Amino acid sequence: MINKNSLSDSKFCGIKEFEDRVECYMNGVYHKDDGPAIKYSDGKEIYYINGKVHRQDGPAILFASGTKAYYINNKLHRVDGPAIEFYDGSKEYYLCGEPYSYSDWLKIRKLVSFL
Repeated sequence: MINKNSLSDSKFCGIKEFEDRVECYMNGVYHKDDGPAIKYSDGKEIYYINGKVHRQDGPAILFASGTKAYYINNKLHRVDGPAIEFYDGSKEYYLCGEPYSYSDWLKIRKLVSFL
């Protein structure tokens, strides 16, 4: 379904196509269960569930540069690796939106695995 109407309606469900991207909506917010809700022509993809950047089984944002960002419920979060993997190989660690050094992230991860 392609709809070029205004998104002022909070009940809008469908797809909007723009010159540089395609956006999927449900109830007026970005949403798609089975793939990225926004796909840019340069290759960038953003996964949303109910208006929040979210993906359980992989990175929620894939940048055209190769950088990957993992989000759960609009917060940078990843327990099994870095939440941000930059195209140049550098990494950043986050849990529930909070940044951690690699050593602190490892300590928390080990603690959580015992619970």
